[in-house]
Amino acid sequence: MIQRLKNLWEEIDLWVYINLKPIYDFFRYDIHNGIRNFWNFKKEIWNYRPWDYHYNIMLFSKSIDLSSKSIDKYGSQTDETKLPMITQMNRFVWLANNYNHSISLAEVELGLIEYNVPIEDMIVDDVGQLRYMFTPDPHRTKVFKRSDELENAMWDEMWNIIKGNDEDSTSLVDFDVNKPYIYSGNNLKTWWD
Repeated sequence: MIQRLKNLWEEIDLWVYINLKPIYDFFRYDIHNGIRNFWNFKKEIWNYRPWDYHYNIMLFSKSIDLSSKSIDKYGSQTDETKLPMITQMNRFVWLANNYNHSISLAEVELGLIEYNVPIEDMIVDDVGQLRYMFTPDPHRTKVFKRSDELENAMWDEMWNIIKGNDEDSTSLVDFDVNKPYIYSGNNLKTWWD
């Protein structure tokens, strides 16, 4: 009789754990985390538009920024591995926030583009609208070329930080105990605590 009661109690306990634990977790953790995540991503969610990849990059950048701050504050790693990782995360965030502003960066390097349009370069088209007749400007062309180079370099660097490089792949087959290993902080798969 006592054994039957123990077995019944174990079955009830298992049933409660299986069926009621998800409900408890929802109220205890999921609602709290959902509200906190919405608050953290409020600007990115508000500005999100489904037709442009830039908004996806901003969501990804914000999540990496939050991870960087969390690992910096609560991380249990040594500074030898934590600091390069946080540096690379912050570099990715900066690149993601600034690759769309490559013309401004090129203007800082080469000088501002003059946007004042002389009146003689303005024409009226067939419909009666005022149009700008483009006259080639070597400085503007140079700034735009440099802007393209900067944007491509920043884009490549962003994804190289995410995918990592060959030196960061520490396969057990290639691992050499006698060779010192210096962690560069690249590779998204190693950004955990």
